[in-house]
Amino acid sequence: ADTIECEACGANLRFVSSATWTSGEADIAGEEFAKKLDEGHKATCPWRGNSCAESLVQFPPTPPSALIGGYK
Repeated sequence: ADTIECEACGANLRFVSSATWTSGEADIAGEEFAKKLDEGHKATCPWRGNSCAESLVQFPPTPPSALIGGYK
């Protein structure tokens, strides 16, 4: 549940959190993980250095029609 894998290059990335983290520690860990999402791909992977814009990721999940409208 805490591991993701790139479908293109097969690289794996795991995020482990702790219930004892402060809000600030959790924010820092999230920022570091976000960097690893890009840097963790293999050198020849087309996703390395080519991630989607953060504005396309929203929580709670948004219907595809709203995302498409926002993109346009």
